[in-house]
Amino acid sequence: MRLALLGKSGALIGLDYRGETVLAAYEPVAELNLGIVAKIDLAEVRAPFVRAGLTAIGFTVVVVLVGVLLFMRVGGPLVTALERRSRELEDSMVALRESEDRFRTTFELAGAGIVHGSTEGRFISINQRFCEIAGYDRNELLEMSFLDITHPDDVEADLANVRRALDGEIDTYSMEKRYLRKDSSIVWVSLVVTLVRNRSGDPSHFIGVVENITDRKRSERALQSSLAEKEVLLREIHHRVKNNMQVISSLLNLQSRGIDDPRLAKMFEESQNRVRAMALIHEILYDSGHLVQIDLQEYVTKLATSLVRMYGNEPGMIELRVATGGIALEIDDSVPCGLVINELISNSLKYAFEDGRAGVIKIEAARANDGQIVLVVSDDGVGIPAEVDIRNTGSMGMRLVIGLVENQLGGHVAFDRSQGTCFTITFTPTRPGPGR
Repeated sequence: MRLALLGKSGALIGLDYRGETVLAAYEPVAELNLGIVAKIDLAEVRAPFVRAGLTAIGFTVVVVLVGVLLFMRVGGPLVTALERRSRELEDSMVALRESEDRFRTTFELAGAGIVHGSTEGRFISINQRFCEIAGYDRNELLEMSFLDITHPDDVEADLANVRRALDGEIDTYSMEKRYLRKDSSIVWVSLVVTLVRNRSGDPSHFIGVVENITDRKRSERALQSSLAEKEVLLREIHHRVKNNMQVISSLLNLQSRGIDDPRLAKMFEESQNRVRAMALIHEILYDSGHLVQIDLQEYVTKLATSLVRMYGNEPGMIELRVATGGIALEIDDSVPCGLVINELISNSLKYAFEDGRAGVIKIEAARANDGQIVLVVSDDGVGIPAEVDIRNTGSMGMRLVIGLVENQLGGHVAFDRSQGTCFTITFTPTRPGPGR
C-alpha cells in the first residue's frame, strides 16, 4: 500500500498481515490521493497447476502400467520367439562354420585330387593331392589351365567332352588321360568331371576328381605283354602238336602200306582218322584268334567233310547238315568230343549207306536250360541191327565213344535206331556259357 501511495504500481510476492504468502498488485489513484491493492493467496494460484500436474503424473503412471501389462501379455511370446530365432541363427552360423571347416578339411586331405575349374578351363581352386599328381605347386597351377598340363594326344578328347557338357548334352564325363608334369615326366590319371550350373541354369564351373593310375597302367602294359608272350607260346604249342600229330598220321600211313591183312589195314586207317581228328583241333586253334576255345560249327564241318572225302563216297551222295548253335568248347572238352564225333560219322559212312546209296548225316548241338550241351549225330541209313548191343559189342569204335562220353566228358549216351541211327550225347561243359 505504501508503494501505491507513493505513486508506484507493480506486483510482488510477500507476507500479508496474517503472515501468509500472497501475490499482490498495487496501483496509485492520484486524483483521490489513494492507492489500490489487490491480493490473492499464492497457494490458491498454485493449486490448479499442482492438481493438473498430479493428474498428468497419475495418468502417465496408469498408461505406463497398462503398457507394461500389455507388453507382458502380448510382447512376451514375441520376445521369446525373437530370442529363439536368435539362438537358431547363432546355431546355424556355428553349423555353417563347422560345415565349411569340414569341407576345407575334406578338400585338402582327400586321397584324390580335387579341382574347381572355370568354364574357360582355368584352375580356380585345387587341393594338395592334385598338386602332387600334376607336379606343380599351388600358385603355379592357379596361373594355368588344364590344357597347359594335358598331354597333346589327349587334348582333343578332353575338349570334346567339355564342349558336350557346355552344350548341355552331358552333365558328367569320365576319361583316362595323361598329364605332363613339371619335371617332364608323364602321369596317367582317371578323371571324373561334373559341370555345376547356377540358379538360372547357366554353366558356373567344373568340379574334377583326379586319381593317379600310373601304376595300374604300368601293370596293365606288363600284363598285356605277358599275355602276348603266352599267346605266342600257346600258338606255337598248338602248331607243334598239330605237326607232331601229322607226323604220327604219316607214320601210320607208311606202316599200313606194308600190311596185307585187310583187318589190320583197317585198324591203321581208323587210327589215322583219330589222330587227324585231334590234329584238326590244334590246327583250328592255331589259325583262330581264340587259343583256348574251338568253334564247334567250324570244327565239325571240316572234320565231317574230310571224313566223307577219305571214305571215297561219290560227290553229292552224302549230304552233311551241321548246326551247332554257335557253341564253343574248351580244349579239354574239344578233344574227347572230337573223337566221339569222328567215330560216329565214320560208322555212318562205313555202314549206313550200303551199295552207294545217298543219304544225310546230321550233326546238331544245342545248349539246354540247365547249361548242359546236347549233341546229336544221326543218319537216315539202314540203321544198326536190332540184335546189336552197343554197350557189349566188339567194336572198338563203340567202346571208345561210350568211354570218352562217360569217363572224360562225364555225360551219358542215348541210342535210337527207329529211323536210321541216332546217338544223343549229353554232357556238362568245362566252362558253362553261351559260347565265346
